[in-house]
Amino acid sequence: MKSNHSPRVRPLPVLFDVLINVLLIAVGVLIYYHFNVRMLAPMDLHPLLISLIGSKQMTVLIVSGLPFFIGVLGMITTVIRLMKRIFARGQH
Repeated sequence: MKSNHSPRVRPLPVLFDVLINVLLIAVGVLIYYHFNVRMLAPMDLHPLLISLIGSKQMTVLIVSGLPFFIGVLGMITTVIRLMKRIFARGQH
């Protein structure tokens, strides 16, 4: 039996999704900052990883870009899902 209630917007899961996405974006920015601007700790990329990809710059872009873009795409998905629920509530 289908309920007449509209989808409820629960703030805790939305905030949790936003937190995860912001942390992924921050990790990507931090990795990029560490390897291209100023080293924050005595760590470097493994030479094997650099040789597999081709150059240190490209390796840094891939390693920092993955969490950054996953976080951005997750944020877009979260906002779209939230807007769908808000507009669905307005229609009922």
